[in-house]
Amino acid sequence: MKKDGNKNNKHYGRCAICGKYDELSFEHIPPRSAFNSNPIKAITGDNLSKVIESEERMPWDFEGINYENMQRGLEKYSICKSCNNITGELYGEEYKKVAYAAAWALHNNKEKLKDNCYMQLKIEDVYISRFVKQVLSMFCSVYEVFTKKYSYVKDIILNKDKALEECNDFKIYAYLLKNATLGFSGATVIGYNNGETDNIVEIYAYPFGFILDLNPNKNRNEVELTQFLKYKYDEKFETTFYFQMHEKNIFFPLDYRSRKEIAECFK
Repeated sequence: MKKDGNKNNKHYGRCAICGKYDELSFEHIPPRSAFNSNPIKAITGDNLSKVIESEERMPWDFEGINYENMQRGLEKYSICKSCNNITGELYGEEYKKVAYAAAWALHNNKEKLKDNCYMQLKIEDVYISRFVKQVLSMFCSVYEVFTKKYSYVKDIILNKDKALEECNDFKIYAYLLKNATLGFSGATVIGYNNGETDNIVEIYAYPFGFILDLNPNKNRNEVELTQFLKYKYDEKFETTFYFQMHEKNIFFPLDYRSRKEIAECFK
């Protein structure tokens, strides 16, 4: 986000959801009540580059690296107070409910955490569109041109009754995160040897990881969430998901190698 000013210790800029120039508030990514209230050490900018560019340092080795001490969890000045209040009031509680169910499932199935397998998670008595709209608002905070590029995203978030029957511009996917970590990447283009590319934004926030696919031209193994934006705000949902399970040890999007696998590559 471009910083447009700081007056009397207040942060001003363009809200990542509504686009208005206003005083910005701290947006927790994910909501504070969903395992995001403890102090964290945030590695960003040039400090993160030092880790990435090092030929001797493992991606999880932050010894001697300067960090920003975030006392209230992972958060960012990105949206105005009005939008923050709307998303928190309308969607935050449902996100917390689903996150707690997923964390409980992970806790009770520790034997399945050894491999990148699937885990069955039954979702019942949940307002699924509220959960997905919270995820959508989180992506607005970390990918700040989202609503500028797709103006209807703003309407979907700020109008609780607004549904999206079909979306071909982007897709949102979810997976279960095996290790307790928090972070996100900006829009990243990934090129492959076969000439294909991915354009990805990723948020990993235990117990979930989320992928915003900005070039949705392939099928993924993760659960696709965008389809549930067609549900009404007061429409309850029940099904059993089969979530892909990943672990996150490196900053690059879509990289879910174990520490052992990464160390072997370094060798």
